[in-house]
Amino acid sequence: MYRVPRLAKICTILAGAFVAAAMTAGSSAAGVTVLYAFCAQANCSDGNSPRAGLITDGPGNLYGTTYYGGTPGCTNGSGCGTVFRITKKGAESVIYTFAGGSDGANPTAPLYRDATGNLYGTTTGGTTDGAGNVFKVAQDGTESVLYQFTGGSDGDLPYSGVIADAQGNLYGTTVFGGYSGNTACEGYNGCGVVYEVAPNGTETVLHEFNFAGAHDSAFPHAGLVMDKRGTMYGTATGNPYYAGDGNIFKIAPDGTYSVLFFFAGLKNGARPYANLIAAGKHFFGTTSGGGPSRAGTVFDISKGGKLNTLFNFTGGSDGDLPIAPLITDKNGNLYGTTEKGGANGDGTVFEVAPDGTESVLYSFTGADDGADPIGGLIAMKGFLYGTTSSGGQYGGGTVFKVPE
Repeated sequence: MYRVPRLAKICTILAGAFVAAAMTAGSSAAGVTVLYAFCAQANCSDGNSPRAGLITDGPGNLYGTTYYGGTPGCTNGSGCGTVFRITKKGAESVIYTFAGGSDGANPTAPLYRDATGNLYGTTTGGTTDGAGNVFKVAQDGTESVLYQFTGGSDGDLPYSGVIADAQGNLYGTTVFGGYSGNTACEGYNGCGVVYEVAPNGTETVLHEFNFAGAHDSAFPHAGLVMDKRGTMYGTATGNPYYAGDGNIFKIAPDGTYSVLFFFAGLKNGARPYANLIAAGKHFFGTTSGGGPSRAGTVFDISKGGKLNTLFNFTGGSDGDLPIAPLITDKNGNLYGTTEKGGANGDGTVFEVAPDGTESVLYSFTGADDGADPIGGLIAMKGFLYGTTSSGGQYGGGTVFKVPE
């Protein structure tokens, strides 16, 4: 069964209708087009609260997950979540509905799509031990559980999605589980792990976070990025009350773990919550807190570990709490979302130029356009596409697009 108290742990770490009733495709407010609005009632089969960004296929269909919705009665009546598809014209269809059993419940991460159209992802709950799983959904909507976490040394709560190598091995992180001998992670079932799941379902733990003073951190919420040599890079969120302000790490192909950078709160950011993105010899990312205003930062870091803060959020109209990954264009401009802040306090879509100048492309109102964008963006043909986790015409979040 899904364990609700685990959500409270995540909040501590961060410190901080139906289908037929859906909004008409193409409904617009100034600067934004809402492609779809999710329902927020217990009997919403279309999904409720998309907390991850989107991916796309060749024809331009969008794919994503919702944390709630789907099967009524699951997760205290709110539903256990869905995998969905939305066409360019805004027609939504549910590919898979989670039931909260061995199939999992409450996905929070974006999907990965292979060359044949299979979708891969993770759930944070459900399963035999309530610890989440790694799943695959075929084109016909059939779900297969590739690995089920036990909540012990193998990991617990895979909040992020997975990446794949050329051999079909999947890689990701869990927030909890793994090493449990450190008092900094006491009560959290361990400090989290980096894992590999082979095509045959065998799981291997590549690193157990242990918050070993100046040598490690804890609680990785973000997924991984892999370079051409097979080295993986990621972030651990940490926690100022338990495990510092977080770090940026790498794992070499031979499994060697090393820390590239430790964050230091007000100085350069804290609690990196989002995946890194690679661009040349650098990576770009965000911290959800820290910086002079404690509202988060946008940074770049070299593979050698030299970090440069590009922008410090103030927590006002420029945005607050950036917890989603960035994307970049050919000119080096970065695009992302903040969960809070903006003109109305309901989040933003922003751009940061190479010189560090920030522009707010859109401020959400919390009304029909949605509120609290937690997921990242994708770009297609001059538009940025994303999700809001709440708000919208029916209160269950939205799928939107804004001009670049």
